[in-house]
Amino acid sequence: MIIAHARATMRVTYFYFGPTEIRALLLLGNVLTIAIGVVDLQAWLPPLPGAGAITIHDFFIALVSLAGLTAIGTAAVGDARALAAEDPPPTSAAQSVDSRTPSDD
Repeated sequence: MIIAHARATMRVTYFYFGPTEIRALLLLGNVLTIAIGVVDLQAWLPPLPGAGAITIHDFFIALVSLAGLTAIGTAAVGDARALAAEDPPPTSAAQSVDSRTPSDD
């Protein structure tokens, strides 16, 4: 949110993938589940203790979530670096002036 305040822009879409595309994928997943039925991936996945049936719908939601978290983390680091380059830290002379308290006068 700092980048939205600093640049007066709000990014909702990352890598040309936004809320509408996510809704479209969820709709597609639900339509495929209705058309084909529930596909259990447990036969193709290694045994996971404590995990019940893992459907293809669950698997892709988890995959998209991990990709989204990675994209947001990457964008946050890139934005932090860009903002740091635009606003470098103050020099030592400016720090000493700013660090004075009114009682020092």
